[in-house]
Amino acid sequence: MVGMILAAFCLGILVTVSWRGAWLMPNASRNASSSLPISIVSLHDTSSKLWALNVEYPQFSFAPAAFNKEISDAVNGQLADFKKNAQDNWQARQATTPSGTPVEQFPSSPFDFMVTWESAQINDHYISIVVRFSSYEGGAHGLEELQTFNWDLPLRHDVALADLYPTTVDYLAKISQLSREQLAGSLESASGGNVQTDMLDAGTTPTVDNFKNFTFTNYLVTIYFPKYQVAPGAFGEQRITLPLGTL
Repeated sequence: MVGMILAAFCLGILVTVSWRGAWLMPNASRNASSSLPISIVSLHDTSSKLWALNVEYPQFSFAPAAFNKEISDAVNGQLADFKKNAQDNWQARQATTPSGTPVEQFPSSPFDFMVTWESAQINDHYISIVVRFSSYEGGAHGLEELQTFNWDLPLRHDVALADLYPTTVDYLAKISQLSREQLAGSLESASGGNVQTDMLDAGTTPTVDNFKNFTFTNYLVTIYFPKYQVAPGAFGEQRITLPLGTL
């Protein structure tokens, strides 16, 4: 979605593009604005022979600086890790070049780092988004990670999963059970009946950390499980949906 909205492109320059989005999902219980200002921080850099960067993430002028910093710190941290790992991996590959073989100065194709995002809701009460990171650092496989960000604007604090189930006793245990049921069904079909139950059980153990990545709307909570959390990497990211408020 962001790629369709944002046409800005530059080489090696970090830019911020202001945008007023008519696509913002309204909150049915409140008067949501369709013109809340969002700035898209965009970095498209193909000038390096070692890596290519394609980064887009939002900043919200109507939200506290602390919330925007959470997002930018996460992106900048992932980018710094990518650059370090890419450099280390390439240097290690050069150092192990067989004797008598010319040492390549750069990879045949640049390593890549990409950041995208999507929203569950953005209005005058809540911001709920997921940011995805994908990269190839020169190893055997590419990396895929994600992080969600949820903010209550009037109360000026992050929204925790517990805040969405204030009347549900043992909410984590119930979410764990429902997650296993939903994921077992989808993975059963995708794997041809070969679900790795040890990975599924470990990744859905009722801990806050296992269910830290979620977004929400007025009615639904979506919980995201990054690649490798509940299934082998071939199955990629997994997710479930739950009703909001009660289980």
